[in-house]
Amino acid sequence: MATKTAYKSFRYKANTAWSSARRGTLSASGKESINVGSPPEFKGEPDIWAPEELLVGSVNTCMMLTFLTLAQAKGLTPLRYESEAEGLLEISKPSTASQKLWFDRA
Repeated sequence: MATKTAYKSFRYKANTAWSSARRGTLSASGKESINVGSPPEFKGEPDIWAPEELLVGSVNTCMMLTFLTLAQAKGLTPLRYESEAEGLLEISKPSTASQKLWFDRA
């Protein structure tokens, strides 16, 4: 079976550096750094972006950008877009975790 050649290929890099306790800094070239760390449920601080929030936010942002791309392809200009996403991390056993995401259009 022949392998498919990618139509386009993009690479993204990010750096995470530990700073103190359960905190670090997330950075990417040419962008403002953000403080990251564990959520309060895992001994973190509530005012720091947690990986779980970043995951939900990333998926929600992809949904928005997909919507805007499809609207633009149809010649439409949205007047407004807002959506809310929610993620659920369930730990049923010490070694087993599952994640679920929900989306709401505002």
